[in-house]
Amino acid sequence: MGEAAHTRWWRTALLASACLVLAACGGSAPKAQDMAPVGTSEAVKISPQPGTVGVALNAPITVTSARGTLEHVDVTDKNGAYLAGAFNAERTTWTATDPLRPNTDYSVRAIADDHGDPVTNLSTFHTKDLTEAQSLIAEQVTPADGDKVGVAYPMIVQFNHQVHNRKAITDALAVETFPHVDGAWYWIDPATVDYRPQGYWPAGTVVTLHANLRGIDAGNGLWGAADRTSTFTVGRQQEIDVDVKADRMTVVRDGKQVASFPISSGKPGWETRNGTKVIMEKVTDKTWTNQAIDAPEHYVKHSQWALRMTNSGEFIHDAPWNAAHFGEDNASHGCVGLSTDNMSWLFDHIMVGDPVVVTGSPVPFVELDNRIQDWNVPWDRWLGNNLDLSDH
Repeated sequence: MGEAAHTRWWRTALLASACLVLAACGGSAPKAQDMAPVGTSEAVKISPQPGTVGVALNAPITVTSARGTLEHVDVTDKNGAYLAGAFNAERTTWTATDPLRPNTDYSVRAIADDHGDPVTNLSTFHTKDLTEAQSLIAEQVTPADGDKVGVAYPMIVQFNHQVHNRKAITDALAVETFPHVDGAWYWIDPATVDYRPQGYWPAGTVVTLHANLRGIDAGNGLWGAADRTSTFTVGRQQEIDVDVKADRMTVVRDGKQVASFPISSGKPGWETRNGTKVIMEKVTDKTWTNQAIDAPEHYVKHSQWALRMTNSGEFIHDAPWNAAHFGEDNASHGCVGLSTDNMSWLFDHIMVGDPVVVTGSPVPFVELDNRIQDWNVPWDRWLGNNLDLSDH
C-alpha cells in the first residue's frame, strides 16, 4: 500500500472509531418513539379509541398530533373507500367531513412529523348497527332513474319511514339540473317530499337527485342508511287544456295547438275538479264500476285507453257510451270522456308527466295527497318548505 493510500485508510479508521465511541456514549442513540411499535405512538391521538364498537354515525372522527404536524391521514372501510376529511390550519388536527356508514369497519392510518422524526399510529373502529326500524332510505324516487317525462312531473322522494328532522333531510337532498333551473322542496306528508321549479320544467332539462342520506340524523332514532342517485329527462313541452263549460279539450305543444276534441266531463255532484293535474300513468283495457267510486247507480263500462290524473280516480278516457254528450254537456262521474278515435290519437301523443289544466269547474283541486296537486300550491307557499307540516 502506498504512503498516500495508507494515510487515507488510517484517517477513515480513526473517524469510524470516533463514531463508535460517540454512539457508545449515547450521542446519536435512537429516540424512544422511533423504537416504539407502529400503532402505539402517543404522539398521534385517534378518536374514537382503537377498537371502539357501536360508534354513532354523527360521532366526530379526529386525529391529533401532540408534538408535531400531521403529514398524512387515511380512514378507509373494508372495501378501500376513503372517508373524506380536512386538516386545520396548523395541520395538527384532521377531522372527517364525510358521514359514517352504519355497520361498517373503519381503519385509520395517521403519520405525523414529530420535529423531524416520522411517527405512525394505526386504529380501527366499528360503527353502530342499524335495524330496519332505525334506517331511513329513499325507498322510491319518481320519475324513476332513466325516465323521460312531461314538463309537469315533479321530483318525488318517498321514504320508508316518517321523517321528523325534515330540514336535515331536505338539506341532504341535492338536485342538479342541466341547464340550471331553480326549484324547492315541499313536504306532501311526513314520508313524502316533492321538488319542482316555479313553472314547468323547460323542455330537455336533465334532472338528477343526489340523496346524500348516509349518516344523517333524521330524528326520533332514525338515521340515513344509504345514499341514492337518480336522473330523469324532461321531454317536449305539451299541455292539455280542458274547458268543462265549453266541453272542449285542446292540446298545445310548444305553444301551438295541435288538436282539439269535444268532451264530456263530470256532471253536477261529480264535477271534474278545477286546477292543474299531471298525467300519472297510461292504462289500456280499463274497466269502470260504480263500486270503485261508490256511485249509487250500477254500471260496468270498458275503455280501450285511459290516462290517470289523480289517485282518487279522475281519468281521461274513451267513453263511447257518452257520445251524445260530447261537446254538449257533462254526464260522467268526474272523468273526461272522448270518442274512441279521438282518445286513440290522444293516447299515442301523450307522455306521462304532461300537465292537464282544467278550467270552468266550481270545484277546486286542493288535496295534496290526491296526487299530483303540486302546481296548485302558490309558489310563495311552496318556498316556505312547510317543515312542520302545519298547513296540512
